[in-house]
Amino acid sequence: MLGFVNADGLNSSQFPFRIAPPSLVSTWGQPLITMDNKTLIVYELSVTIDSEGGRNIFAAHPGEIAVDCGWWGVTRLAPDGIYIHVETKQGLEEYSPEDCGTENNPQKIYSGVFGALSPDRQYSAELKYQTEDTDTIVYIYIRNLKTGEERNIGEGRYPVWSGDGQWLAYTGRDGIYIFQNQPSAEPRRLVTLEGPDPDKGKSVYWFNASAPMRYYPPVVSWSPDGQWLVYHTYSRLGETAQYSIYKVNVNTGETVKIIDDGMSPFWRWPEENP
Repeated sequence: MLGFVNADGLNSSQFPFRIAPPSLVSTWGQPLITMDNKTLIVYELSVTIDSEGGRNIFAAHPGEIAVDCGWWGVTRLAPDGIYIHVETKQGLEEYSPEDCGTENNPQKIYSGVFGALSPDRQYSAELKYQTEDTDTIVYIYIRNLKTGEERNIGEGRYPVWSGDGQWLAYTGRDGIYIFQNQPSAEPRRLVTLEGPDPDKGKSVYWFNASAPMRYYPPVVSWSPDGQWLVYHTYSRLGETAQYSIYKVNVNTGETVKIIDDGMSPFWRWPEENP
């Protein structure tokens, strides 16, 4: 089921999201809505702890059955909010939603560029995996695509840029962080969280989609005005895992519960978008 709820927790609604057979999506990533509010993108998640990979990618328009786009990879919205970025081993491939289900080539390929592109397309936020002792540590690097300069901003996953490109939000091992893209800036933790498994060090970004530990780490989304982040946390795990959706003000740190029994939130764009 997919649903909508106001940011104050009122007027929630749910509806079935239909996938045309023979495709079956049992584990969804964060649903994405294009800036024109015309296309909903969902994708399958991989189930390996050290993979960020989405798998099959589906797109739907209001009232229509979702179409298997025939794409595979980590899925994000492009900086313009309309096109779709699919991260492959070669780099980012940029598609129009209209290309879904066709054999059209990508509109553009960013060869050797990975991760999330900043709104001005000058920077990318990329993940790098490093083995330390027997543990795999995931770091977020911001790369200047013009100069090639890289900066390690710390351990974390799921980076996403604010609409003005000044800030990066991400999920750290112990909570939700934001980072201002300036030379002297340091990450700031907005929300303190912990994962459910002592064997994994209670890492927030540890991922397991198998019963009885159906744990899905929080993935943040920016509000269009750049004032809030929305994310989920778990309240109970097992074969019937339960999650709640919260928002946090990036300036004051104020945290507000929006709704129970929800997960993987994504902000809908204002209707005045073209």
